[in-house]
Amino acid sequence: MNSLYIPAYAKINLFLEILDTRPDGFHNIESVMHTVSLCDEVTLDINDSGNVTLDCPALDIPCEKNIAWRAAKLYLERADIKDGVHITVNKNIPWEAGLGGGSSDAGAVLRGLNKIYVRFNEAELSELAAMIGSDVPFCTVGGCMHATGRGEVLSPLPALPDCYILIVKGDKGTSTAAAYAAADAVGFIPETNRISDSLATGDLKDICNNTFNRFEDTAPYVADIKTLLTDAGALTALLSGSGSAVFGIFNNLELAENARNTFIGKEYFAHISRPIGRINN
Repeated sequence: MNSLYIPAYAKINLFLEILDTRPDGFHNIESVMHTVSLCDEVTLDINDSGNVTLDCPALDIPCEKNIAWRAAKLYLERADIKDGVHITVNKNIPWEAGLGGGSSDAGAVLRGLNKIYVRFNEAELSELAAMIGSDVPFCTVGGCMHATGRGEVLSPLPALPDCYILIVKGDKGTSTAAAYAAADAVGFIPETNRISDSLATGDLKDICNNTFNRFEDTAPYVADIKTLLTDAGALTALLSGSGSAVFGIFNNLELAENARNTFIGKEYFAHISRPIGRINN
């Protein structure tokens, strides 16, 4: 197998709470993450150069700063593989949106290389992923997961019932570090996670009644988008990750399409996604 295409699926957070600051400077969180069908397109081409190279036209940054490149480098080193690999990433997931775009690319690279070389089991691959970034372990397995620690300690939850997830983003991104700093400055009492139990019922309305994201407290741009989504028929609307994307969950495709067209008319990014299950099988 010399070439492999891997979809790098985005994620949304159905629940996200900050618990405390860790000695390493990161934060302990509790979250419920879910894979959605919006994806970047990643292709791996194996060669005999011994080098990792990357082509990502949408991002004007050095290869070494792209975590997809770092993921490939780490995999090949830990597996003691001398082959080279060229990575092509076509971006569809908005940048700095809280949708796991970079992490999804890194997770896809790890999944793809492990499909080619089969050197690590799921737990070992997850350990490699955690060395790359907090969301990368989730992005190697996907589905619906309860996440703790930095986001790398995962346990499976029932997936969302079939629905339509309209993802909306304006032209500005959000720095994760700045979002955490703003939340720390405000102070709060952690919210109780009720959505894990709701997912077990399979009742979409009950699930939507229990969505929560702490970062909304310091993201003033969210309110107007959420109002437009709920007025358009969304059962819930919520910031994803630390922002800046907001998603609405619909049980009716026509309503979701009408809302998407409204946001496109306002020059927002707007994409209708569906829930995706486990992706590492």
